[in-house]
Amino acid sequence: MSVRADYRRLFDVDFEILQNPTVAVKQKQAYLPYWPVPGLIKRSPDRRAVNTIAYAGRIGKRNIADMFHNDFPNKSAVKGLSFKTIPPQHWHDMSGVDILVAIRDFDGGTHKNKPPSKLFNAWLSEVPLVAGADSAFRHLGEPGTDYIRVTNEGELWEAIYRLSTEPVFYSRLVEAGRAKAASVTHEKIAETWLSVLEGPVYEVFEQWKASHGEVKRRFFFGLADKAADGLSVLKRSMSR
Repeated sequence: MSVRADYRRLFDVDFEILQNPTVAVKQKQAYLPYWPVPGLIKRSPDRRAVNTIAYAGRIGKRNIADMFHNDFPNKSAVKGLSFKTIPPQHWHDMSGVDILVAIRDFDGGTHKNKPPSKLFNAWLSEVPLVAGADSAFRHLGEPGTDYIRVTNEGELWEAIYRLSTEPVFYSRLVEAGRAKAASVTHEKIAETWLSVLEGPVYEVFEQWKASHGEVKRRFFFGLADKAADGLSVLKRSMSR
């Protein structure tokens, strides 16, 4: 069994777990949600003003738009706001965050290889999320209700302005997210994982045992090793 991350299906798996709910599930596959960040600390209830925007995730072209590395922090400061990238060891701590962003680009890509983790963590931490066009977000969330979806920089600043100046709008997003959070707790996700592991995964495992899958796999990898050795010998002989 394997869990597909940001790459194509592995060639030698008997059952595959998908991380995006919009991917068409085929035979011997299942969608299972990722776990929320362990030890998540919610936004402090003592915070009244909205002035801290944050990104909690890995840095890279496929993870966050370039603008957040370039002029966005300066523009935020001009508008009386601050922007910070939260390091991995503090991804669980949203106590001092007022707005979370999760925008990979403004190209309209739906990123079907990406999970809805940032949306789950925003709901559970009771912090509004301003996000891009990720298909997983739109499939599980409702743009404008439990998160904000933006398609360009103008919409991004409009969303931030509304969240920082309209307390009722801010609270409505948080309340809607809190309602959704009840379905993505550790307990709920554990139930989902168990239902798949004890159901279709176990059935495939029993079929694999009955067909002597372990013996076949040893034979297959033995052939693969011999082929790799032969290729190495050929390369060495050609390089002489």
